[in-house]
Amino acid sequence: MYECNVRGKMGVQILQAFTALAGVYPEENPKIIVNTGGVSYDSSAKIEQVFDCKIPIEEREGTRKSPYWNQGVASRIFRTRDRVASEYLVPRKELYLPATGSLKDAPIAVAVHMRGKDKAVATAESYIRLTNEAKNMGMPVLFSDDVELVRHVAKETKCIIGSSSNVMSDYKKLFNARVVFCVPNAFIMSMLLINPHKKIMMAGRSYCDGSYTAYQDDLSFAEEAIEYCKNLEII
Repeated sequence: MYECNVRGKMGVQILQAFTALAGVYPEENPKIIVNTGGVSYDSSAKIEQVFDCKIPIEEREGTRKSPYWNQGVASRIFRTRDRVASEYLVPRKELYLPATGSLKDAPIAVAVHMRGKDKAVATAESYIRLTNEAKNMGMPVLFSDDVELVRHVAKETKCIIGSSSNVMSDYKKLFNARVVFCVPNAFIMSMLLINPHKKIMMAGRSYCDGSYTAYQDDLSFAEEAIEYCKNLEII
């Protein structure tokens, strides 16, 4: 049995799973190993919240992972995406909003996602600038797991907050939003593996003025993914 190692939070687990499965042959009987060691946050298996997994998933107290940020990996992921999404990781139907026509089921028009305080990609001032840029497409709804940050940006921009304490609920809202503005991050980029046509306006280097400089790995992935994701734009 071929072991596909992943490690991290939800978006990272998804990207790493698609990375590992991109090079797997059916006869290898793959299974996903979610490594939970070496981190202080909740790194338990999250993939099954988003996908109906057709292969086994198990947790292990390890640190192995499958880097998605290396050159050429994004291209390989999107070339094999259809096969992986049909044979191994099938997106759950509950992820999509029902087409009822009611206001409660209507998708958010414009959303801004701000990366949490664990990895400060951008300062509050840059998120305010990004939110004001998003206003050109409509009044944005703000999302972040950093309560202090999102409240500050909401106050300065007069926008409402849409995020909650439920990660899957926020993921669903952002996945269904007509356009998402964000800094480079796996949480949003993983949605492109389900819908490569999703419209994402990703902040480029001029916005990324925070202390976390490894965002460049995620940005490099996005720059390579543009060939396959025509509605992904770096601003």
